[in-house]
Amino acid sequence: MTRFKLSPPMLLASSALMFSLAGAACTDEPVQTTSNNDANGMMENNRQTQPPGEVPANSKLQHVEPCSNLSIICTDDVTFSAGRKLKAQLLSGDGTPASNVSVKFEIKESDADGTNLSAANAVTDEMGIAETDLRAGTDIGTVRVFASTSDPTVSPIEFVVSVNPKDASSFNVNFTEVGDTDARRVEAFLFPEGTSCDAFLNNPRSLTAEYSQPGDASAAGDLPTIPFAGIMNGTTYTVGARAFDRTNDEVEVAVGCIPSSDETRVSNGMPVNVTVPLIKNLPLMVGEYDVVHQFNLVDALPDNIQTIINLIGVVVSDPGAFIIGCGEKDPVTGELMATDDCPAPTEGLIGLVIDVLPTDGTLGELRDAIEGFLGSDIARDIAKDTINDAIGDFLADADFIPQWAKDGVNITQDVTRTLKNFRVAATLRIVNEPKYLLDDNGMPLADEQGRLIATWETKENQHIWEDIILYWRRGCEEDAPPECGEAVEVDPNNISDDMIVEGVWDGSVLDGNVLVINEHSLSLNYGTLILTVLEKVVIPQIFDDPNINSVEAMLDELIDCESLSTTVADATISGAKGIVKTLCTQLKGQASDALRDYAEGLVFEGDERFVIGTPAGQGCALYGPDAYVGDWQGKPKPYIERMGKDEPASMLCNWDVKIKYNADSEPILLDGTWNGKLK
Repeated sequence: MTRFKLSPPMLLASSALMFSLAGAACTDEPVQTTSNNDANGMMENNRQTQPPGEVPANSKLQHVEPCSNLSIICTDDVTFSAGRKLKAQLLSGDGTPASNVSVKFEIKESDADGTNLSAANAVTDEMGIAETDLRAGTDIGTVRVFASTSDPTVSPIEFVVSVNPKDASSFNVNFTEVGDTDARRVEAFLFPEGTSCDAFLNNPRSLTAEYSQPGDASAAGDLPTIPFAGIMNGTTYTVGARAFDRTNDEVEVAVGCIPSSDETRVSNGMPVNVTVPLIKNLPLMVGEYDVVHQFNLVDALPDNIQTIINLIGVVVSDPGAFIIGCGEKDPVTGELMATDDCPAPTEGLIGLVIDVLPTDGTLGELRDAIEGFLGSDIARDIAKDTINDAIGDFLADADFIPQWAKDGVNITQDVTRTLKNFRVAATLRIVNEPKYLLDDNGMPLADEQGRLIATWETKENQHIWEDIILYWRRGCEEDAPPECGEAVEVDPNNISDDMIVEGVWDGSVLDGNVLVINEHSLSLNYGTLILTVLEKVVIPQIFDDPNINSVEAMLDELIDCESLSTTVADATISGAKGIVKTLCTQLKGQASDALRDYAEGLVFEGDERFVIGTPAGQGCALYGPDAYVGDWQGKPKPYIERMGKDEPASMLCNWDVKIKYNADSEPILLDGTWNGKLK
């Protein structure tokens, strides 16, 4: 039969039992017994005046009425000692009959002893029809006859003929696909009348069939017809079927069943034809999957996060600006603008301190002192230059400082590159199996592309971020291998007690091989994450010392308050040394506290603040293992091993992310990619 997929209207039709009584017979008339003279006359009429010709290019073999010319299989019945004519029509490439071409008829399978063909070869007539006679013996069984030509590009056609005694007939089981599979072997089971289809579908191996028989799909994927010969009048069955994958016949890819009914009861010795919808098995998915996300965070950075990034960017190139700040304010907007000597404008840590200090009390006095200090352009420039000179001398004299740090090249590029390739190791935990959405007849529903739809009934699957994976590529060539940048893993859940990054999700599975994850919220302390990049990656690499891994430790290394106070006092007024030293010491402590408080307050939590899911209209391709070996969980059903693939890049799955920096802001859209593998 022709292989086809069911659209939603066809699914409804297929759930009704499809059968016919003798409608598929190749001919209703038995071959009459002839005398020798009659036989000689028939041979004379079929004798050609010239040898058979070549098979025309692009030819096609097909059945003729009463068999369907759209099917490669014709089913028929014959009683003991009777016969049938088997006819095949050959059409040339332009659709016209091809005459005087030899067609071969061959019995490929038979368990009906004594049944044979009158001739193995026949020549097509002017209508392109070649025929032979099948003569039945007196043994119940089925004969499969193939008609073919000498041209291997012309697909053979098949006759499936059941040999039955009087008052019996064949019970022919046909199949149609519901969902995209590639089956090679199909097994059909006939269970006693009244057997429940639910019992078969839920536990097919718990039932004992009266009859069972396998059949093979064609190389092109056309599903077989499996006949059961010799079924007595008055008999009907519940029919179950299982289909197995073409590349591994231990993997069950589809299952189907139709219940017994009066419409499928054999009567008057007439054959019954039923069609079983083979519904694609959903692969087993329950389990934990190691997933790697990759995002470009730069495009989604708000101004307050960019403040921190700019601070990171000037740590080495202009450490004085890192502390004191640099850039010119726009007279209209008040925003900092870049200058020739300040390509990455920033308020500096001192700006953060001023923002958080109160206007009264002791801290208010500190705020006034800082603003007064900064109000003096001379003092500000001297402080900035002094810090840079001191650090320059430090870098020049310290042999353990890496060359790239001594070069003093702006590290903003590295930070930006890291954030553009922001990678997260996570777990997707699938708690229960999805189930097909069904129509009123119990058949799976399909989307507009014909893909079967399975969903999760509850929102319980989990999405947990476990490690931030960073590569610090400073000093590496653009095309340098990954090992040039040492991988740094930071567990966001260990940064602070309230840093758990977790969400729950649901979604759907399309045709068993595409995963759609609905949008779901994650709680994410974004600022702490960025600060962690600074403290755990950037700062230790700058000083080549894993113990210098905090803003406080870095400031102690970079700023010598004693030297700074002496230099400023000498350049301005006497007596200023004590004030500057006290101010410097307090400034360092307040700067680090302000930066930490500022970052830790940037938390995305609650619904719709950090929302992630697969893009609309796009799912993640699901893959089983390359090979099923031994006993696997859920055998013989398939299971999912991979979600997307890490290479080539086109095989990665995609994320859509929506970020709202406060409850009232418009969401910022962010793209990402991901792939995963079963743990």
